[in-house]
Amino acid sequence: MSTRSTNKSSRGSGLSRLGTAGIAGSLIAAGVVAGCAVVPAIMSSGGYNPFGPAKAALLAFSVAAVLAGMALEPARARGAIRALAVSKASWFLGGYVLLSLLATLSSLDVRASVFGSYPEYQGVVALLGSLILAAGAVALAGDDVLGLLGRALTVSMLAVGAYGLAQMLGLDPVSYRAGLDLARARSTLGNASNLGLWLVIASPYVLRLAREARGAWRVAAGIALGLAVVVLIGTSSRGAWLAAAVAGLVWVALEAPAWTPAARRRVALASAAIAVVGAVAVMLVAPTLASRASSALDANSGTAAWRRSVWSSAIRMSVDRPVLGWGPNTFRFAYPLYRGAELSADSADPQVVTDAHDLFVNTLAERGPLTLIALAGWFVAIGVGGARAARAGDRAGADRIAVAATLSSLAGGIVATGFHYLTPDTGVLFFTSALLATLFVAPDAPAASPATKRDGFARGGTLGLWLAVGLSLAVGAALLGVLAADRAMAEGLELAQAGASTTRTADEFDRAQAAAPWDPMFLWAEGHAALLQLQGPKGDPDVYESGIRAFEAAEALSPHDTRLQREHADLVLAAGLVRNDQALFEEARGRYGALMTLDPNNGSLWIGRGSALAGMGRWEDAVVDYERAVALVPDSIPGWGSLAIAYEQVGREHDAAKAQSTAEELQLKLTE
Repeated sequence: MSTRSTNKSSRGSGLSRLGTAGIAGSLIAAGVVAGCAVVPAIMSSGGYNPFGPAKAALLAFSVAAVLAGMALEPARARGAIRALAVSKASWFLGGYVLLSLLATLSSLDVRASVFGSYPEYQGVVALLGSLILAAGAVALAGDDVLGLLGRALTVSMLAVGAYGLAQMLGLDPVSYRAGLDLARARSTLGNASNLGLWLVIASPYVLRLAREARGAWRVAAGIALGLAVVVLIGTSSRGAWLAAAVAGLVWVALEAPAWTPAARRRVALASAAIAVVGAVAVMLVAPTLASRASSALDANSGTAAWRRSVWSSAIRMSVDRPVLGWGPNTFRFAYPLYRGAELSADSADPQVVTDAHDLFVNTLAERGPLTLIALAGWFVAIGVGGARAARAGDRAGADRIAVAATLSSLAGGIVATGFHYLTPDTGVLFFTSALLATLFVAPDAPAASPATKRDGFARGGTLGLWLAVGLSLAVGAALLGVLAADRAMAEGLELAQAGASTTRTADEFDRAQAAAPWDPMFLWAEGHAALLQLQGPKGDPDVYESGIRAFEAAEALSPHDTRLQREHADLVLAAGLVRNDQALFEEARGRYGALMTLDPNNGSLWIGRGSALAGMGRWEDAVVDYERAVALVPDSIPGWGSLAIAYEQVGREHDAAKAQSTAEELQLKLTE
């Protein structure tokens, strides 16, 4: 796209000044703003997970708004497609989308690949939705959309940054039911790495606004950037730190050739201000920051070794499905079979790895090498086009800043996703930057004109857009059901943990399942609650049948989820212990044994089968399984405690004393 003709001021106000006049343009603008700036800033209270369901629902309604705008004014859609089609980079994008769809058809779990999984629902539907919103940004035409994004992201960053700063100061007013890392700033995105990624890809647009706006918007953008620096440091996300540095270098490389002496002085002053703000942030989070910074230099540190092991497992996964991979959003199902022994799950809480934490490695495992080539080719083509534009050096100042903002946002996002994954918070803005960059670097591309004639699409295309609007609204309505189900599930689990009656918990889970009958998560919750009640001090045996029915229904919807299958086995074992039922012990033994073929390095499975064997009086066999468990998980307190009992039962008193001593030492370390 040539930006020579779009050198307009971003200081105007109102949609009519943004090339978004009329109902159609307003709908598209509203959808783009909601997807890029509002989704990251919202969260819902009262649910088990206050982040994912609310964001996914708003994302669906944002997509509906953009599609409705395009249906009302089809020339916008055609203009966006025409503008993108002249770029070679867009052909790689087309290949990426097509191959992702083919990978979905051949997926290990088609339902999960299409819709995704609780709480974020990152299936192919979410990918297409993000790309539709990004196309909406292209359809808004010209340089004006960057001003719209800059203002929207400034407001969002002020809210997200203020909340993140409050967390850094220990003033978080929100209580969470889902497990979170509370030692790092995470704001409304719920995860420190999510927050770091979003700040990196949003900041260039806010910086552009600070450069070009006047008055209140310049002040607001400056404050937002200051908060972004502080909170980015507070995330302790090393991948985001590296990404921010890369984004800054890309911006400088693109804009520096046009700097005047006065501009260089302004850059020096801005750099000094960032250094001061950063120093303040470092003082706020010094202990956590020191730990994260030192571990970044240690290749064998916890997260570095973890990522290396997960990436290695993902590559082995890709070898067994070398064409189209395992299917989008199926990493969690296939990974346990390939997990290295060094990352064996903790026996009390087996780790669920939902993603390879690298966009490219995850694409290789889930969608195959051809899809990876298409994705990488898209980004490389954009980079080549950006380098060509930088060498040409023929853009006016405002145009050069627009290109620098877009490409630095994308570059930072690519680096950050090398250590994390995209979510509804970050995916829309990431793909928006990618599509805008595709547009900006295309040689002599026509602008995506906001034409008003209704001859842009054939009648069939317009009808297709309205059909897509209806589907998006249906998805949004279903996700509103998930919000209601999420609250009921949270209440049910809390009641179960508090030892409430079976009737009270069952009522909450019935509500959850009625609101979202298609999601296995809410069936899992009822089975999990039954397990909690059986393992509690009362050992209520009456919940067994309802828990088994819930797990069976959940497994029917998600047959490859080893977490569901493991907890199903745990429930059978717990019922066997409460009832002293040999048939249940035998069933549990069989279930654990079957799971070991899918997750051989999971220490909890060996403890579970050992306990089933112990219940059957087969103590020698139980010793073998317990020994395997502590070999996989040397710090397993349940493993060593169970092994001590088993040793005693077979007459190995000395070994029993050593095992019990080990369990007590581990327990002491845990309480120190």
